[in-house]
Amino acid sequence: MKMLNVNQISPIKGYTLFLNKTEEWVTTVLQNVLPFKKFDLESIQGKMNFLRTNLNIDIDAKISFVHYPCCARCGKEIETHENINFTAHLAPLHEDERSKKHHKEDELELTRDDLDFCFYENDSIDLESLLNDEIALELKYNYYCQDSEKCQLIQTNNPHITLNDTVDPRWAPLKKLKMN
Repeated sequence: MKMLNVNQISPIKGYTLFLNKTEEWVTTVLQNVLPFKKFDLESIQGKMNFLRTNLNIDIDAKISFVHYPCCARCGKEIETHENINFTAHLAPLHEDERSKKHHKEDELELTRDDLDFCFYENDSIDLESLLNDEIALELKYNYYCQDSEKCQLIQTNNPHITLNDTVDPRWAPLKKLKMN
């Protein structure tokens, strides 16, 4: 787990962390996000810039890499260049202080799970989970070949998979219905 201590971030200069194949935690994140897809280790490039204002941290990051997902239609590998840019805003988590202040029966207490905001605990930022989440949210679910005319569904020898244009006879009564 790659952690960054908040005290390493200069309030004046900030902190820059370069992302490439030599950073083992970056390749681990990519292997976790793309478990069944291969990717090019040499193509990993990026950086994370951290700015600190008091205890709040602003992150501006970008990472690019090449991976080879399979086309969802024909199953061929496609070379895909990903460029992922993201920003994040983090604040320290002070649950003890917040729970002491709010003890009214009418009022609901918000917890970390209720808020759409990032927090860090114990002056440490978990970089692996942050990068993992941002990459996973940015990647497409399905990839397709660029030339859809040449991309054909692969016919398999599986008897349970049929590729034909015949109409199921159960749908025949629906063809008789007319739309007004």
